[in-house]
Amino acid sequence: MGTYFPGRITIGGKLPRSKLDEFVEMVDLSGARFDWASDGSFTKEDLLEDLKTETPEPIHLMDGEASFGHFEDLENWLAKNGMSYLVSSDSYCEYEATINGLVNGEPFSVDSNQSGDAVVGMEIVTSALASLKEGDIFAAIATLSAAAKETPEVPPFEIVDDKPARPLRRKRRKS
Repeated sequence: MGTYFPGRITIGGKLPRSKLDEFVEMVDLSGARFDWASDGSFTKEDLLEDLKTETPEPIHLMDGEASFGHFEDLENWLAKNGMSYLVSSDSYCEYEATINGLVNGEPFSVDSNQSGDAVVGMEIVTSALASLKEGDIFAAIATLSAAAKETPEVPPFEIVDDKPARPLRRKRRKS
């Protein structure tokens, strides 16, 4: 039996229309919903309603009882299908809060706080402080700069038409 605690997932990128039903099924099976209180299914209608915004944006889903604060099967499906996502999981018992995912094909991972803000570990701060005490401001800045990761922005979620198949062309015979 797993450990379950809150997790949030932000999803973006271009979803081919032919994958829409499969995407909806993966989200539904993951338990992710548009709000914490939802106990119903995730439906195509829910998704299409959420996408009715003036400015395209990523979709934000959550589950108060996600396995280890993640959506493993959904995350794997998103990666396999070239979609971007970030998962923010709360801390629970011995598990630290994290933000991780795949944005525009680049993996990302950082420790975070309960609010989903990236944090720097105490050992990094201690090292930077030691450099400052020694008067080496450049080493302190370098230490903090190397550790500070800016959370990437997930692109807007869009449903796009599938690429049309290229017509086959016959090779001309040489006469």
